[in-house]
Amino acid sequence: MKNKFWIIMFCLTALLSFGFCSADEAGQKGKEILANTTDAILQVKVVVRSGMSYSGRDSNKTESSNEVTGTVIDPSGLMILSLSAIDPSAIINQFSYGEEGEEESIKFQSEIKDIKIVQADGKEIPATILLRDKDLDMAFIKPQEKPAKPFNYVNLTQASKPEILDELVFLNRLGRVANRTMQVSLDRVEAIVEKPRTFYLPGRAINEGGLGSPVFTLDGKIVGILLLRLQKTDGRMGIGSLFGGPGGMGIMPMVLPAEDILDASKQIPKSEASAKTDATK
Repeated sequence: MKNKFWIIMFCLTALLSFGFCSADEAGQKGKEILANTTDAILQVKVVVRSGMSYSGRDSNKTESSNEVTGTVIDPSGLMILSLSAIDPSAIINQFSYGEEGEEESIKFQSEIKDIKIVQADGKEIPATILLRDKDLDMAFIKPQEKPAKPFNYVNLTQASKPEILDELVFLNRLGRVANRTMQVSLDRVEAIVEKPRTFYLPGRAINEGGLGSPVFTLDGKIVGILLLRLQKTDGRMGIGSLFGGPGGMGIMPMVLPAEDILDASKQIPKSEASAKTDATK
């Protein structure tokens, strides 16, 4: 009996030690990714003028300032953001409102009046919106002037395709209330959706990270960017349903693969002139 007791204790100790080692290893990998990527994850300050029209009558428009997370993907300062994070109408106007049989008479309007990249030292750099993709919830921006030195960036060409239950590292830069401090968390792939396009669904960390922030595997390779998956619901929604929760609206946070983001970035106009023209649409 004594021998069996010591054998059981030995096995339990070994299992617990293995668990602690695995957790420590993942934590160390996360720290390394954070150290190498910090300057590539920045806050973007956006001034938006928004309002609503109902039955052809416009409400008073108001201006608001907000900061969102963006990820630099090129030394020139090219960044990807969540379009819905900077332009609420990108989501709201994809849905129908009103009771069954009523005419769709509510329309939300928003206009981005100013957008600046906030560097880690607090310096603000005026930027231009180059491309918007409502279907994939993406917006690409770039500094208006060529930067004095190249930006640190996340290389989308060195991407990883994780499998179910693989560990992931989520990075995010918090807002002004937290002095724009970096945030890092660990999670696992809980689902992989393959149709109509591939995207990843981790666990609770997906609700803790900021839209527009990057996700990595433990080897430091980029998986993708945290964005919103939008799917129009059947029929109309009452205006109260707009704020009734993501499930009822067909909205879900997800990790869009780096490959899709890289492909979309190739559509960005080559010249600044055409880029500015596109940004006004």
